[in-house]
Amino acid sequence: MFKNFVVIKEINNNVSLDDFYKSLFGAAIKLEKTGEFTVIYHNIDDEELIKNSLLTLGDDLLLLITAYISNPLYDLKEELRIALNLLSDAKSGVYNLKTILLSNDDIKIKSDVFSLITDNMGIDANFIKVFVKNNLNTTKSAKELFIHRNTMIYKLDRFQRERNFDLRCFIDCFILYNLLDSKL
Repeated sequence: MFKNFVVIKEINNNVSLDDFYKSLFGAAIKLEKTGEFTVIYHNIDDEELIKNSLLTLGDDLLLLITAYISNPLYDLKEELRIALNLLSDAKSGVYNLKTILLSNDDIKIKSDVFSLITDNMGIDANFIKVFVKNNLNTTKSAKELFIHRNTMIYKLDRFQRERNFDLRCFIDCFILYNLLDSKL
C-alpha cells in the first residue's frame, strides 16, 4: 500500500520517462497514466528530495517539469483528484498543496480543496472568518466563537500538526481564507 504520490504533467507524450521515474523513486513504485498525467505512487517521505530530483530531471532533459507532490496527511484519492484538477492549469514547477494554491488565481474547486484540508478538524469557514476578522488574535477569536482560549489554541495546534497548515501564519491563513466562497 502506497502512502504518497507524485503527479507529473507530460509535456511530450512521444518520450517515455518511466525508466527515469523508476531510477528516481526506486523499484517500489506504481506508475499509472491518466490522460496527460503520470501518477507515481511511492512511500518516500522526503518532499525536498523528491522536489530536487524532479527539478534535476527537468534540467538534465531540458524539460519544463510540472509536478505535484502529495502530503501523506490527506486522503490519497481525494488529494489526487484535486491535484489533477489544479495541475491542468498550472505553469511549470514542482508544487505541493500550499504552493499550487498560492500560484493559482482561479481555483474552480475551492470547496473541495477546503474540505480536504479541514475535514474532521473542528475548523470550519466561520472559525477562519472570525480568526481573520480578529487579526489572527486567539483571545479575541475565542471570545467571539464562545470557546475557551485553550480550546482555540488546541484546535490551532492540532490543525498545524495534522494538516500542516498553521493558521497563525499569514500565508497559511491567507490560503484558507481565499478558499472561502464568501468573505467577511
